[in-house]
Amino acid sequence: VLKWLGSLGADPPAALIYLPSLVASIENYDAVCNLAESNCKRLDPELDLADDVDFLGRLTCAALTSAPVGKEAQEGALKVEPKANMPAKLRLKVLSLLQRSKGIGKPGLVPHVVHLVCQGLRDSEQVQLAALQLALVLTEHIDPECLALASAAVLQEVEAVFWPGGGVVAMGAATP
Repeated sequence: VLKWLGSLGADPPAALIYLPSLVASIENYDAVCNLAESNCKRLDPELDLADDVDFLGRLTCAALTSAPVGKEAQEGALKVEPKANMPAKLRLKVLSLLQRSKGIGKPGLVPHVVHLVCQGLRDSEQVQLAALQLALVLTEHIDPECLALASAAVLQEVEAVFWPGGGVVAMGAATP
């Protein structure tokens, strides 16, 4: 399938070929992985990371294990197929790609991007760093009406992951 998609070249939109290639690039089979990575490298410059909301939605949802609260019944590009787990390598690639996007702050995408950041915070250290970087990029491109709720959700998750149960800083003898 990847050879067939790759042979189509510029005829289909890059967004059609990119996501299956990205998913296949994490496989352990060298023949599949090499072809998939070459597809990704070739198509990467052609991706519309600003205005192609459908592609950004599919990309974001591909890295989620569950839908954001209240968005479980959503259809189309923002439909999340529940998964037991997500390979850290794939989630890291998606987080890194979304960091380059100016379209992640659009109101329809924000709940999914925030949910991806929150899920990324519960992953390995590399994924956590990429999730935090995505959160910072999101604040630069987010629709102003979504900023308060998105910030609160990310901060609540940061506190839950890094300071479970809340933390009280003990004052030492040298603390004035």
